[in-house]
Amino acid sequence: MGAGLSIPFRIAEAEKWSEGVLASGSPETQLSGVSIDTRTIGPGDLFVAIRGERHDAHEFLDRALQGGAAALLVERSWLKQNVAPEGPAL
Repeated sequence: MGAGLSIPFRIAEAEKWSEGVLASGSPETQLSGVSIDTRTIGPGDLFVAIRGERHDAHEFLDRALQGGAAALLVERSWLKQNVAPEGPAL
């Protein structure tokens, strides 16, 4: 997660906090941090895909997994129209 303090948590906790639904993977998967930027993602992080004015982070899900993301948090509307890369997805 780059520099800073990080407290480990499980996908089940992220699912609750985000009011999301686990689309694939195990709710018991341990996560070490959170990232919204594939350039700073660390092993075990939850990658949160944010759609902005200039970029849509959903386009970088594969890169997030290659960078060590243990899970992906994507928009429900995106998941209805796309298949998430292999790995846990919320």
